[in-house]
Amino acid sequence: MPEKELNWETTFLSVAGETLFILLPMIVIGVVLGLRGEIHRLIYIPEWSLVNAVIVGQAVFKMFYGVLHFNTRHTGSLILTVAVAIVLLLVPTLIVLSFILVIPPDQVPKSLAIGQLVLFAAGLTLHIVVLVELQRANRPREDA
Repeated sequence: MPEKELNWETTFLSVAGETLFILLPMIVIGVVLGLRGEIHRLIYIPEWSLVNAVIVGQAVFKMFYGVLHFNTRHTGSLILTVAVAIVLLLVPTLIVLSFILVIPPDQVPKSLAIGQLVLFAAGLTLHIVVLVELQRANRPREDA
């Protein structure tokens, strides 16, 4: 049974909408820090790691949902992806969050701040990829 092509416009709108809601708190914090003349502190705030932990957790949940809800032949690779996401993204994010919360705010090393931004970008990328793949798995067949 052939499948219909993925509607990229619908997929983009769906993924962009969810991504904007993920980024909204960070945008608000950036605006507030900017108004206070403290925009330079933006990369040092622990919220990057906190939000990333939620993003990666949602991506992992959505991957499990995809495995259970859609009959897929890629179950093994999805389970490996979940394990990699947990080991390479979630655990390091929580470690970085712990360090940033323990270290006094004015003493957080720049390398740690940049590290949490890199982890955030990786987590957001994973989340977007999972959303696109769920859209792909959920598209109707041509004969339906």
